[in-house]
Amino acid sequence: MRVPRQNNEEIQGCNSNGSLYEAFYAPRVISERIYPGKPATFMEKPYRVIMALGGRVTSLELIGEDESITHANELLRKNFTDSIRGAIACMDDPQSPNNYWFQTKLRLRFWNKEWLSWSSHEEGYCGGAHPFFYSDPSTIDLRTGKEAKLWNWFKLVKKQADTPEQICASLENRCLPARLAKQVREARASYEYKYCENIDFQVVVDGGYSIGLNEKGIAFVPNVPEPARSTRTCYAHYTIPFAELAPYLNKQGLAAVSRILTPTSGESE
Repeated sequence: MRVPRQNNEEIQGCNSNGSLYEAFYAPRVISERIYPGKPATFMEKPYRVIMALGGRVTSLELIGEDESITHANELLRKNFTDSIRGAIACMDDPQSPNNYWFQTKLRLRFWNKEWLSWSSHEEGYCGGAHPFFYSDPSTIDLRTGKEAKLWNWFKLVKKQADTPEQICASLENRCLPARLAKQVREARASYEYKYCENIDFQVVVDGGYSIGLNEKGIAFVPNVPEPARSTRTCYAHYTIPFAELAPYLNKQGLAAVSRILTPTSGESE
């Protein structure tokens, strides 16, 4: 029997980013009820937690009418929708056992007129050898609604060798000056939970560092290997204060940090 030849569009449509995948899951995602939580504040600005799928998928929604709020909420809602879709796909996976699970959470780390930083954590088990765990900081430029590449704020050097004195962008051939790398390694770590204090995160670094803003400075977050859940849920990070970053920043970074340190009069409105 002759088997019809699939065209490229049909093949592309079967993957998780394709048109057939989207057509199948979009109505189910839209039909999921979203539950808003009570308003809260972060850095004197209002937001609320939003939840779906019985609280297994959570995100945040900023409260306000400003254009920058609209930009941020568009990206946050897209990520939220993607997580709902991922959770539904996990439940549908024929390889997924009865004890499947899926959970996401998001926490704000920095918020002013120009920048919004948060940490996101996603974990679950949809079948296979191991569960999955994912933690990462994200930053967006509220003026444009696009992701901010914080590595572009630094004077970066070419990667010479994999040594303990270098801190490099995850999966990219860009590193920080050795003096700043040393300062990060000597900084006191901050953790999400008390039990995390017993883990040496500098030993388990596998894929470099991710970086994000917080209220004190720039946080360097070790990318640790799978499937070390205990290390990934800790959100260990090493913060270098804004005031100490000047020697390592390029023109773009100096301008950005200067604006953070000297907020406008309407910053807290």
